Amino acid sequence: MAKAPVVKNILEIRGTLPAKALIHFTASQWKALTGRMVVSRIRPKYGVGLAGYPIPGGDILAQPVCIENPCEICRAPRSGFGRDGIMTLECVCRPDRERCPQDPPPPPSSPLCVLRIRRTGARIGLTCDSQGCTRSCRVGVVQDQGRWLISCLCR
Repeated sequence: MAKAPVVKNILEIRGTLPAKALIHFTASQWKALTGRMVVSRIRPKYGVGLAGYPIPGGDILAQPVCIENPCEICRAPRSGFGRDGIMTLECVCRPDRERCPQDPPPPPSSPLCVLRIRRTGARIGLTCDSQGCTRSCRVGVVQDQGRWLISCLCR
């Protein structure tokens, strides 16, 4: 029998987040996190994101997700908040030889932008930090069929 996922509110996360954990945001926490973001139609082509799914009552259950190209397999390892109050979301990818047996195009050597959740007391924020983006990284949010996807956009 499959284990039910662990649900932890963003303010209750300590140490490493279990692999099957879902991050809970109250409606007010989610609004504070995304309230100033402009909803975009631009979907990222690769990288890491935070997918949020609405539940009854207006709260959100979220999890880190990888936006992968068709020739790779990715996973989003879980971490918790470090002593600095930062949780870095990242993807670890490898080529998928079954879907693309002919030399697949190599995935980017590293993400161009890194998505980080910053927590200071009860305040939560998102930042994107450049790791080779030619201009700047900014947080973007897309709403698609009721699901939210927050990611970094390299411009």
